[in-house]
Amino acid sequence: MLPVGRLEVLDVGCGTGEIGLLFAELGHHVTGRDLSEKMLAKAREKTSKKMYDSTFKKGDAEDPPFEAGTFDVVVSRHLLWTLPHPDTAVKNWKKVLKKEGVLIVIDGLYNGGLIERQGNLLVIS
Repeated sequence: MLPVGRLEVLDVGCGTGEIGLLFAELGHHVTGRDLSEKMLAKAREKTSKKMYDSTFKKGDAEDPPFEAGTFDVVVSRHLLWTLPHPDTAVKNWKKVLKKEGVLIVIDGLYNGGLIERQGNLLVIS
């Protein structure tokens, strides 16, 4: 499902960088964003030991400050259900994706039925 080649990956709400590390181990460049400086410090520590091509900065996961079409992949794990405006977050994540980019959301359905399946997509209503 991923585009071919070395990818630009945005890990929103990256925490300690576990998901980003998986992409970095595959040779992709990872940009991690999180509100917690303590979590970011752990992510930086993990990646510095392995010399991965990753950057981690403090920032809002709902509205990442990147130009449209910047990333091949946007990944979010256990974050979406915690956001005050998940619909806005998904719109903003899709905006920073390249035309053939992939949005990967790993989460629980703690939303009272607001997310529905349409084909192979989960759609927030």
